[in-house]
Amino acid sequence: MKQNETISLLGHLQVLDEPLSSLYTDRTRGVLYLFVRLFEETPVSTFVLTEVTPVQVMDYMEGRLGLSGIFNKNKAYYYEEVYVSLDASNFTPLTKANARKKLSSDGLDDMFDMQLAYRSVPLKQYIRKMIV
Repeated sequence: MKQNETISLLGHLQVLDEPLSSLYTDRTRGVLYLFVRLFEETPVSTFVLTEVTPVQVMDYMEGRLGLSGIFNKNKAYYYEEVYVSLDASNFTPLTKANARKKLSSDGLDDMFDMQLAYRSVPLKQYIRKMIV
């Protein structure tokens, strides 16, 4: 974690060679963020993200809700890893249409890949505890 970061990683939801989607928490506000890695022609890592509830995360991980459904319901943001710290003030608001466009052009499957679910079992157990 970088110095002065208010947002920290809880775990990765989808991972192939590198994390495709990850769950972060704002330690000061208790907000969960779903980050989706974009593969854009930039020298830095870029992400589209949104605030999520534990129920939405569980629905995604169990195949009841896709990324498009999550991003259609919630505000979306864009983030580039160019800042000294990971802080919500560095998130650029996106329209829902622009977020959908970035997600669809990136080629990431809308639904959670159940074949990769074994990699996120501890995170799923943690989210389940948050719902109870």
